[in-house]
Amino acid sequence: DSVSTPHALVMVTADSVLRIQDLMSERGVFVRQAGADTYQRAAEIVEIKTGDWIRFGDVEYLVCLVAHVGVK
Repeated sequence: DSVSTPHALVMVTADSVLRIQDLMSERGVFVRQAGADTYQRAAEIVEIKTGDWIRFGDVEYLVCLVAHVGVK
């Protein structure tokens, strides 16, 4: 109930950088960088990395990026 439709955009750039953007959700998008104690509201596009936490409304996710191994 705390997540809007749509709530946020998560994108991967051509150079494999992960970014997140709030899509004017009611409850916001928040990022807690690895090692930080508090969340910061994502007012603009924010780069996220392994170990960061992202929160949509009341739902939290730990970011864990896994290297892609090419398929032959």
